[in-house]
Amino acid sequence: MHLTDKWFNPYPNQKRCKGAVRSTIIDLQRNRFVLVPNALVAVLEMCASRSVQEVYAAYGANNKAVLDEYFAFLTVHGIGQFGKQNDPLFNHTEEEKEWAYPLALSNAVLELSPANAPFLKKLLVQLNHIECYAIQLQFADRFSRQDAALLVQQVYESGVFLSIALSGAANAWQMYSVADVHSFLDAHPYLNEIMVHQAAIDIQGVHENSNCAYKLTTHSLSHLSCGVVAPFYFNTRREHYAESLHHNTCLNRKIAVDAAGFIKNCPSMAGNFGHINDISLAEVLAMPAFKKHWNITKDQVSVCRDCEFRRVCTDCRAYVETPGDLQSKPLKCGYDPYTCTWEEWRTHPLKQQAISFYGLH
Repeated sequence: MHLTDKWFNPYPNQKRCKGAVRSTIIDLQRNRFVLVPNALVAVLEMCASRSVQEVYAAYGANNKAVLDEYFAFLTVHGIGQFGKQNDPLFNHTEEEKEWAYPLALSNAVLELSPANAPFLKKLLVQLNHIECYAIQLQFADRFSRQDAALLVQQVYESGVFLSIALSGAANAWQMYSVADVHSFLDAHPYLNEIMVHQAAIDIQGVHENSNCAYKLTTHSLSHLSCGVVAPFYFNTRREHYAESLHHNTCLNRKIAVDAAGFIKNCPSMAGNFGHINDISLAEVLAMPAFKKHWNITKDQVSVCRDCEFRRVCTDCRAYVETPGDLQSKPLKCGYDPYTCTWEEWRTHPLKQQAISFYGLH
């Protein structure tokens, strides 16, 4: 094929996210991303309507070496390949931009304490009525391992949930070691995930009999730990990408009940929509105010709208740089998309007022 015949065709599963200085190209098939200059993205955009020869002509002979390097990079990283114009193999669809979930809720978080544990059966019935099939139990207070097991078994025997996750401090449910975790999973092989914090060691793995992922960490986690933005939490799955285009990727379709029995968007959020004694989950779900965070995308959030990571990032609304501003940048993000640098958010001078407001010192 001669140069005059060549077109550069990006693969349909390669999605671009342009930032203030640089961009990400997200590979939805391989679940990864690469960082590229914005100038490379401009070349890709030009390739949509011009042949390779026309692209070289537009940039001039002085930029030939740069274009050679760009096309080599794009090919090596599997972002696209040379071919004919309008090759059916590279027909782009909008499938990856569509996000739909058939139910009103996708997940529920229940903080379990002696105060609200007696209401667990009632809450399970209500979640069944709403058709919420994923639940995370957080042990917020001390339970014997036997009592914890009974609560977990109660959730399983409700027959409602397709996904059950557990988390809690080691001493909250007497889960101190990997051996304890394995023993618990041997008895409850239907669990999907276990997180134990304030443990003696840092370790993670997968239980071989149940295929349940587990993690033990020496860190202490609480409400105040919520909302950290870091590359470790980046998500390159197709579902996450599509949801990020239309919704808040943390709060969308989520409901929570805190340790005191108050219904919230998330246990870390300050406000609530009533107590489980006084109002049902379905009644809360029908409130427009309950859903006000669901459709806040990173394209609407200050600074985040200029960030190249906004399609793979999480988005906490519980802790923001300007408390009370629904579209303020997450407080616990130390990334600056204008300098492409990460800083420690806890010591940033411009965040100290918000840190004090939330009591995060």
